[in-house]
Amino acid sequence: MMLGFATSMFVLWQKLVSDVWVHRNPMFLLAILFTLVGVQFLGIGLVAEIMVRTYFESQQKTAYSISETKNLTPEASPAASVAS
Repeated sequence: MMLGFATSMFVLWQKLVSDVWVHRNPMFLLAILFTLVGVQFLGIGLVAEIMVRTYFESQQKTAYSISETKNLTPEASPAASVAS
């Protein structure tokens, strides 16, 4: 989306400063393409996040598990300081 925004600003600058026709400029179409691709990537990421959370909740699993801790004493852990 940022690439689309940057390209749109470049096209706007060309229109205002250089008096370039927008409908004859391929950068205008690239700005639209980059913006749409950015929105699609954002949407796919949100849908994937919802699917992953739904999967872990349906399986009653945690998203991650800590199998072993090294060099961590109970006095130094953040959970111990919060609990006291």
